[in-house]
Amino acid sequence: MPGEFAAGEAVPDGYRGAPDEAGPRRVEQRALADEPTEGIRPATDVQYDRFIDGQTRWLQDMLWETALRERGERLDVNTYLALRLGTVGIYATIAQFGLVGGTEITAQEFASPLFRAVIESGLYAATLGNDRYSYFKESEGGQLKYNIFTALMVEHPQWTERQAMTEGIVIRDRMAQV
Repeated sequence: MPGEFAAGEAVPDGYRGAPDEAGPRRVEQRALADEPTEGIRPATDVQYDRFIDGQTRWLQDMLWETALRERGERLDVNTYLALRLGTVGIYATIAQFGLVGGTEITAQEFASPLFRAVIESGLYAATLGNDRYSYFKESEGGQLKYNIFTALMVEHPQWTERQAMTEGIVIRDRMAQV
């Protein structure tokens, strides 16, 4: 049977997991055994289309970010926020709600400015919070990484790092209050 071959024989002995009394004896078998039971259910046509659209948009924005970084572009705040709207997967996340929860958001709800604002602002707040935590770690590597603080310093070259961080946190907090 193909599944047995893929889960067992195709994996070198050095990669096999330890015996497990609670289930299959190999790690890869446990992973394969869990897959069909972990929230996967048939999607409606609308859910599937939204999922594909969300994933496509996310991949396009990831490519956009890669192109900007390869060119060494420095982003202003508006460009950074437009980029992050996609690279953080906001629209892919919205599409996941229906799949994971087993519900289908109506077209009217999905198009609602209030619905979109709540989702976007909440995920933006989380993204900008992540910028705050990863800023210093990423700035040590010498690789160009985009974040709200460097975008603010592009727009306000006279600002210190502290001023940009303070304003970035204010923006994050404002988005969290929507």
